[in-house]
Amino acid sequence: MAIIYIGEASRLKSFSSTTKGEKGVVRIEIETADARDLYHLLRDLAEIEEQRKEVEAQKRAEARRTKGRAKIAAAPPLLGLPAPDEGGW
Repeated sequence: MAIIYIGEASRLKSFSSTTKGEKGVVRIEIETADARDLYHLLRDLAEIEEQRKEVEAQKRAEARRTKGRAKIAAAPPLLGLPAPDEGGW
């Protein structure tokens, strides 16, 4: 869960949402008169984005590992070859 801190020099200007099928989008407008509040808001949002990307990358990596394991399990068994002759060809 992420928390976005809105400083005293900032205010919630508006918010809205839209849905399309099962997905929803929330739009939030925050007005600020302080550059430091703006900096902190942007930094918090960047951290949230970074965490989201990290989680998605982990999910993709796990899906690739699972797919690879399933592919190996579904492959036909390897056939053993006889040992080569001592004399070569």
